[in-house]
Amino acid sequence: MSRGPHRELLVLDAGESRDYEPDAWAGLLVVVATGELELETVHGQRQRFAHGSVLTLAGLPLRALRASAPTTLITVGLR
Repeated sequence: MSRGPHRELLVLDAGESRDYEPDAWAGLLVVVATGELELETVHGQRQRFAHGSVLTLAGLPLRALRASAPTTLITVGLR
């Protein structure tokens, strides 16, 4: 039996940081619904993504995800 799309909300407080776990993001699209998401690579480079950005985080050389302001992410995928 096939499964349909799955949607979850992830809320990050201002200043909150989470370690990147590659398996947690497999098969997901990530929408920055509010706030701003900052991604830090394993090499220390940082990139910010504002409200409305649509990303995939699977298979990237990331170290951490951070929120400079309260940030809500919507993840959509098949699980």
